[in-house]
Amino acid sequence: MIGFFRNGALGLFVLSALYVLMSIYLRSLARERYENDWADQQAQQSAQGAGTTMSRDEFVEARLQDYKKSLRAKLVLLVFIVPITAVAAVIYLMNYA
Repeated sequence: MIGFFRNGALGLFVLSALYVLMSIYLRSLARERYENDWADQQAQQSAQGAGTTMSRDEFVEARLQDYKKSLRAKLVLLVFIVPITAVAAVIYLMNYA
């Protein structure tokens, strides 16, 4: 029984590390996309002769605040839900089916 809890704790630790790494990676992809959007917007504004409205950092941070609230950022939580559900289903099917 202790082995079960030890393996469960190890599994949660691995899933937590995977969650953190995926969150960092996806946030960096979003940041890069928003930086490219800012550069495109600046190129369009300079071609039209308009001035800049926001600095790059302000623009990116404002978009990242929206990203935190998005569904894409929350879907990373499936890193916990899917494996735990799969293991529970396998245990149930092996023991009771």
